[in-house]
Amino acid sequence: LAAGAQRSADGAGELAGGAAQVGDGTAELADGLGLAVEEIPAYTEGERRSLADVVAEPVATADQAEIGFGRGALALFTVLALWLGALGLFAALPAVPADALGTTRSAARQALRAFALPAAVGVGQGLVVTAVVAGTGELSAGGLAQLGLLAALLGVVFAAVNQALVAWLGGAGRLVALVVALVVLAAGVVTATPAWLTGLEGALPVGPAVVAVQAVVQDAAGG
Repeated sequence: LAAGAQRSADGAGELAGGAAQVGDGTAELADGLGLAVEEIPAYTEGERRSLADVVAEPVATADQAEIGFGRGALALFTVLALWLGALGLFAALPAVPADALGTTRSAARQALRAFALPAAVGVGQGLVVTAVVAGTGELSAGGLAQLGLLAALLGVVFAAVNQALVAWLGGAGRLVALVVALVVLAAGVVTATPAWLTGLEGALPVGPAVVAVQAVVQDAAGG
């Protein structure tokens, strides 16, 4: 019994020693936390604003890039829709009227007669594309009016170019028109566009058209 009591006393002593070590560790932890709190930098109001601006800058830049790409894509696909519409037009209409060879009309009158319907359809396509753009809510009413006029003009021009290609080259003219569409699409979508591809796009009818539509879109959307 005496031996058991002695062992109990020894265990109690060890328990008290462990509790003391835990208390020492807790005190050291509190001291360390206090030092850490003291090391936290204290920023002035101006420094906090500057830090917030630095942190927010990448997000703002990404948002601006996304907006810029969205407007650029809007211009690109507006022009592509008009160009492909003109291409498809002469899959349904003859580029040269069937009675062109047997007529006594002058060449100018024949050309105007052959182009009257494609030109009207081109204007209609421009207005349809503008209506689609209006559904995106990107442009103001004034911007849509400007885009409508430009798109109608481009519809007429693209109809004339595609009619000439098909009249001169037949089926090969349609292939050339399709290649033109692929070039402008690649130049507008590929991130690192080769210089030769950019130069080729600028020499084609669709290149300046994309620039013109993009200028209208940027201006109407507030830059």
